[in-house]
Amino acid sequence: MIPYILHIAILLASFYLLYKLLLEKETFFSLNRYVLLFAVAISFSLPLYEIPVAWSVWDGEKVVEKITPSQEETIADNVEIPSIEQQMEQLTPADAAPDLLEQTPTSTQPSFLKSLSLWQILWFIYLTGIAIFAVHFLIQLGTLVYKIIRLDKLKDGKLWIVELDKDEPPYSFANYIFINPEMYDWETYNQIIAHEKIHVHQWHSVDMILAELLVVTQWFNPVAWQYRKMIENNLEFLTDQHMLLQGATPKTYQLNLLKVSVPQYPIGLAMNYNQSTLKKRIIMMNAKKSSVNSSWKYLAVLPILGLSAIFLNSTKAQISQTGKMTFKTVAQVEVPVVEGTTTEQTTIIAETVTEAVTTTVLKEESAVKEIADVTVVEEAIFDLKGLWQAQMEANLLCVRFDNSNLRTGNMWMMTECFKLSEFDAPPRGQGIFTVTRTAGKVVLTGKMEDDYGQGKYSFESSADFKTYLSKKGIKDVDDKYMFHLFTADISPAYFDFLRKEGIDEISKKELRDLAIHGLDMAYIKESLPVFRERGFTDVNVRKLVQLKIHNVDKEYVEAMSSIGFDELSLDDLKKGKIHNVDVDYVREIRGMGYQDFTFDDFVDFSIHNVDRELVESLAQVGFDNLPAKKLKAASIHNVTPRYIKELSAAGYDLNDIDELIRFKIHNVDTGFIKRMSALGYSNLSAKDISDAAIHNVDVSDVEALRKMGYDDLTIREVIKMSIHNVDADYVETLRDMGYTDLSIREVTNAKIHNLKPSFVHGLNDLGFKNISFDEVVKLKIHNVTADFIKRAQAKGMTDLSLNEYKKLKIHGIVQ
Repeated sequence: MIPYILHIAILLASFYLLYKLLLEKETFFSLNRYVLLFAVAISFSLPLYEIPVAWSVWDGEKVVEKITPSQEETIADNVEIPSIEQQMEQLTPADAAPDLLEQTPTSTQPSFLKSLSLWQILWFIYLTGIAIFAVHFLIQLGTLVYKIIRLDKLKDGKLWIVELDKDEPPYSFANYIFINPEMYDWETYNQIIAHEKIHVHQWHSVDMILAELLVVTQWFNPVAWQYRKMIENNLEFLTDQHMLLQGATPKTYQLNLLKVSVPQYPIGLAMNYNQSTLKKRIIMMNAKKSSVNSSWKYLAVLPILGLSAIFLNSTKAQISQTGKMTFKTVAQVEVPVVEGTTTEQTTIIAETVTEAVTTTVLKEESAVKEIADVTVVEEAIFDLKGLWQAQMEANLLCVRFDNSNLRTGNMWMMTECFKLSEFDAPPRGQGIFTVTRTAGKVVLTGKMEDDYGQGKYSFESSADFKTYLSKKGIKDVDDKYMFHLFTADISPAYFDFLRKEGIDEISKKELRDLAIHGLDMAYIKESLPVFRERGFTDVNVRKLVQLKIHNVDKEYVEAMSSIGFDELSLDDLKKGKIHNVDVDYVREIRGMGYQDFTFDDFVDFSIHNVDRELVESLAQVGFDNLPAKKLKAASIHNVTPRYIKELSAAGYDLNDIDELIRFKIHNVDTGFIKRMSALGYSNLSAKDISDAAIHNVDVSDVEALRKMGYDDLTIREVIKMSIHNVDADYVETLRDMGYTDLSIREVTNAKIHNLKPSFVHGLNDLGFKNISFDEVVKLKIHNVTADFIKRAQAKGMTDLSLNEYKKLKIHGIVQ
């Protein structure tokens, strides 16, 4: 478990450095939010994934051949494991140390602490830290719940405003905003509420809970604490961005931040104003917007994932196309404890049983080998054999080798084509057909008839070539490894060829990859000069394998060059091949009038399914010669001709692709249009209908307001009401305060300034009754509260009118 926790710490540190170096100064705050959360999720999940052995950079795992049922039965039948009693009888005084046999089982036991390993001690310390920080987390959560239950609350649409009674900064958690209304003037108060509403509506509390859980589980890791701060900073950047987009004046907003920020309050579960991040926030608000060209930086996440997996992830047992299975566990002999024996005696018995089993298995020529008194399954040395099927074409015989296990479901197949001249005898009729190459020979036993054949095969590796490989530094190869060298026809001439091409040293893993992926001399001779002619002078074994895997060959390079893409990098070529960007696809799109698109445009088109059908269908409804960005956006957001025709039937013949994309993004469909029409809002402009969708105009809210007498609401009034969360419940609240017959503009104005019962009741308790609506709104705007009047009266300013108290507040005579 400790290695898993450390793996998480390494991943987290890598993502932290990536973010600090490349992404922190980018203004893609929304994207940054998801990148930060994705990094946390992947840091905890990726270490759990076991990768195939072929992907790992470590060769420490032992590779064995899957033992077939028949082989298992043979071993089980031939190996007799002596019983414990038999082994006890076989122990002579010389073998078994009689002084040990005479000992009683009541030997002195080590102390508890001495019996603990270093890993156990570290694990205990780690769990203790988790317990401490988990309690701290629960205390924070409990404090918030306590305030929600105890303090006065005001419902504001779908959220609640909790009125703090102490000198605390404003903050939000879940759908609750915590603020002391007595501390701020009306403008600052409303801006704070608007700011916190963004936190609430975008569920920023979820991010903070995850960040808090991160430091609970990684409490020992200083990067985790910095990472939590990074998450909160980005959320504030994102909220500031939304505030400015909603129309807040940058200078006024930044001055209000200065007024509200409180340096002494720590970061916790809630989103709050904190002076330590204020300078960064103002810098980011004034920063130049990031260009789309900067988006490449986000791809830097992929190398981190890849490198982490191949360097740190454990490997798993697998049956792949290579037919190799990796065992992570060490085979051990289990010995039952004999009553009355000591630990030392049991060890002697176990070693004796192990030796007997090992000796017997080796005598039967099995796959078990004894190393340093530990029984380890190191290498299963069985002849590679199975079934074959073949088809003859021209002067080739293409053979499919099948070494699958139908009982276990493990599949291993591969196909190799041999020249007929390689066989020792023509493969015809019933017989034995042999192909010999440097790495060994394959013997096909069976029948060829009418250019088709089948039977059994076996492979024998060449001991001489194994010796040659050992001299090259490629040691301890098994028959499966040799079989792949055989199929790729690897020989000393192959090594000489690589040396001439500048590849002097090659590892065991690299040679295996070359063989598995079919990088024979013909492919390298054909492709390598083409790559080098294009300026790719640093093509090494690893890159050659990657290019071969993705079928980047001479033909593809020349084909791309023939259509004008003659300065592509190897990564571009690989990317194009992966996403099926070929000559036909490019010419097809260009044939519809799109001549100026770049290679990256075509890659993006292929990724997002921009094809001939889409381009032609958009052209049929009037959208031709679109820029690459618009064409891609139309495909991403599924702006189809059918959707365009449906909108047209509903009365929206839009000739602006941006409006159509905006409609689709905000789910403006015929259903939404019909619901708005049912309310009497038909023939709306494209802007009105999209604004209504953007601001989530709720039909039920409008219907409830109409039942309260608001029958003539305009669409702009409805949109403004939705923006400020004006609903029937708030109207009812105002009426309970005595303010009936208000216009919807007045209701909205009251909501904007957050007029609530506690404010009016406080004034009533001081003797100010029947305050007009206009007057009470002005008092709220200037924050002339009951507490303010009490402070003025305490200084001798009694028997004043509300208007006079308002002047005192405006001119700052009483604070």
